[in-house]
Amino acid sequence: MRNMGWVFRVSTGPWRPLVLLVLLSCRAASAQAEHGSLIIGMETKDKVVVAADSRTVNMFKPQQILDERCKVLVFGNRLVFANAGYPVFKPPHLPDAAAGPYWDSYESARNSAELLLSRKKAVTPRQLAEAWMSDMKKRILLVKPGPSWWRLKQLPIAAFFAGLGSNGAPSLVRATMIVHYGGNSFIVKDPLISEIKFNNDVGVAVDAFGARDICTEILFRTTERGRRWANRIEVESAVIAPEDRMAFRLKRLGELSVENSEDKADIGLPFDVVELSRDGVRWVYAKKGCQKSQ
Repeated sequence: MRNMGWVFRVSTGPWRPLVLLVLLSCRAASAQAEHGSLIIGMETKDKVVVAADSRTVNMFKPQQILDERCKVLVFGNRLVFANAGYPVFKPPHLPDAAAGPYWDSYESARNSAELLLSRKKAVTPRQLAEAWMSDMKKRILLVKPGPSWWRLKQLPIAAFFAGLGSNGAPSLVRATMIVHYGGNSFIVKDPLISEIKFNNDVGVAVDAFGARDICTEILFRTTERGRRWANRIEVESAVIAPEDRMAFRLKRLGELSVENSEDKADIGLPFDVVELSRDGVRWVYAKKGCQKSQ
């Protein structure tokens, strides 16, 4: 990795995993609020690689920790979606009451992609990001938090979208928003969609959301152990097939993060890695639960 130019943008502020105090009524039922993630996106001139961990933690039931979620979705063999932050929120409700509105980022991405692909053959990642953002905002505004059983201030949601841009080249787009708790409702603030651009002289751009402290150390080589890990990945990747080396590097970044991150309780193995090029989508590393295309 030392010989490879890296441009790394670190998400700061509200994107750092939040520690929340949860106060629940014993009568609440079927509540779900998923959080915990590390997603990494890398773009070069010829392809985009996206990687994600597998852990989900239910904020309402912190003891429910599962390492089974496939956070990377593929649509039509030409669009890739990955999510971090708080992608699912289903408010508590009484056992004898019907569940109310909720948001589910994966559902929004799936529905948006299905609608767009039914109307046109070529859908850019920005178009999917815009449709996803619109659907998420509508769904979030309908959700009623209910009594203030928890002290929520803000729930960050972030996603990567990969596909072929309007110029036909692989493109990586990031979308972020902050969901603020406003007593009787949620408010969406700071929605932003932007393309991740790499410098031709550098050749690679990398972005990450979630527990990205170890990624920062390795890519910036800010510490002695970061430099040591970077050198180790470089040596290990030398024996990997050239077409798989980028995916291998992201997988190793994820594995080292799970082992050493300050927020390692929020991330878990295995790491799923998918590559997108003009030839379509190729899963390089994927657990059985990942649906190869939708």
